[in-house]
Amino acid sequence: MSTSRTVEETPPGPPEDEPARSPSPPRPTLPAWLPFLAGSLAMLAVGGYRLTAVSLDWDEGATVSASGRPVPEILGLAGHVDGVIAPYYLFLHFWTRVFGSSDLALRAPSLIAMALGVGLVAELGRRLIGPATGLVAGLICAAIPALSYYSAQARPYALAFALATLATLSLYRAVERPSWRRWCWYAGFLLAAGVVHILAATVLVAHLIIVAGRWYAGRDRALLRALPASAVTAVALAPLAVLGAREQQVQLAWVTSPTWRDVAAAPEQVVQSAQVAFLLVGLALVATVVLRRRTAAELVVLAVVPVGLMLLVSLAVPVWVPRYGTFALGPLAILAAGTVTAPARPSAGTLPRVALRATVVLALIAVEALPAQILARQSHSSPDSRGLAGVIEANVAPGDGLVFGDFAWSLRPTVEHYLARHSWTAPDAAPRDLLLTRDAGRLGSLDAQECADVAACLGTTPRIWLVTPVSPAHPIDAATSKMHALRARYAVTATWAKDQGMVSLLVRR
Repeated sequence: MSTSRTVEETPPGPPEDEPARSPSPPRPTLPAWLPFLAGSLAMLAVGGYRLTAVSLDWDEGATVSASGRPVPEILGLAGHVDGVIAPYYLFLHFWTRVFGSSDLALRAPSLIAMALGVGLVAELGRRLIGPATGLVAGLICAAIPALSYYSAQARPYALAFALATLATLSLYRAVERPSWRRWCWYAGFLLAAGVVHILAATVLVAHLIIVAGRWYAGRDRALLRALPASAVTAVALAPLAVLGAREQQVQLAWVTSPTWRDVAAAPEQVVQSAQVAFLLVGLALVATVVLRRRTAAELVVLAVVPVGLMLLVSLAVPVWVPRYGTFALGPLAILAAGTVTAPARPSAGTLPRVALRATVVLALIAVEALPAQILARQSHSSPDSRGLAGVIEANVAPGDGLVFGDFAWSLRPTVEHYLARHSWTAPDAAPRDLLLTRDAGRLGSLDAQECADVAACLGTTPRIWLVTPVSPAHPIDAATSKMHALRARYAVTATWAKDQGMVSLLVRR
């Protein structure tokens, strides 16, 4: 009687997102390890499917070029461009010395990191809300096109996603029991995230907001240990941030200040699917009603504040590129999963309904994501350097030369990456790079130095393979000194287009 009366007199409040505590709690229906394992395996399967179907893209050309250099040359490059990505280049340099530099070896770290990152998202969802939410959040992440895309790209974004999520998870562990040891672990993970990609450190602002809210609610002085841990991390990352700011005009010169249209398009651009973004944002908005207020508010802070900060900074110093917001997708997935699973209680009556609801939502997200998932395995909107190299291999003749047109900083390393893997390649058969005088590594740049006197360097080479991006008119008609010298001595006899790149066979007149 007394228990019943107590329940009836309890004032209504927002729905709980955790099972109510009781002297004899119900036995968990899902093992604690299942969300992490399921999320990791799902991402490994989805991201690993046709991992090398697309050849190395524009940015991966920079990765191949930089990571293949000796360590001093990588450090030299960092002083001119890509300084904030230099730690990733160093990591991949040593990785490829062990595992080789095939497409699979180059992309495997991203796939592994993304799988672990998705597993960590699932674990975070389990800790904040419950096992079912963690499980669904991990499966949602596996369906998000952007996460599949960056799991198959030899760039640092998957590592940044994993480490930023790990830093957030360690934050909650430190908040639960704010010991110095836990805050040191938190600072270490946050530092690692910032080192891999400096803009991942923007999660620190969201973390400080969460700690401030927790401190205000309970006035727990132990939470103030977050301040020195955060300060040490910020100071340690400051040189990298200064280096990035100094190189912004070189590395991100093409980025413009965001407009309101860019802000509105941010969810679609970060997710890489308008339909999936609409579903996730809609479910996340519902989560702010059905979840506990503090849990929902903190997840919103984690998803919105880092991206909002980058957009705000970009008004003065343009740095916003949608791929930099990838690590905000974890909290968004947890919010969406919370909407699906929050009403669940570990009882026989509710779990089947929640399982059905989760299945329907996951199926809907997967169907809406399918076009973008397919496209990511067909094209990265870059030249198909593998296909270009294949054309050269199939039609090469002894004594042929090789010339690169625009965007040689990426085309040269990627095409030569694939040419070096063809069985026919030998010193007397491989086409020679006719205009190369000093490689990019010696210059501390991504661009190599080419002959000033193009005609002299072309010499009497009978045939030349010209590799360029696709353009409306043939590149040889461009009004540049290089193309003028080629046009005066050679005629185009055949052209092959491969995605956003093309290779032309020129024969001496």
